[in-house]
Amino acid sequence: MAYELGPDGATFSPPVTLTVIPAEIPWNKECILPSTFVWLFTLMNQNIFVLILIVLIIGGVWAFNRR
Repeated sequence: MAYELGPDGATFSPPVTLTVIPAEIPWNKECILPSTFVWLFTLMNQNIFVLILIVLIIGGVWAFNRR
């Protein structure tokens, strides 16, 4: 399992913790969590998927990509 977080050098003050539990993600649905997170889900087939999570926290943006 590979993850990419970016952009390089992104920092948050105070520090944040990001936890993703894939078994609990509602696949094939678009979920928007108010004011903090925007989740975009794309189900490509039963075995291959792309998950993109854009986290907007205190002026910072992290892009999370799981393949």
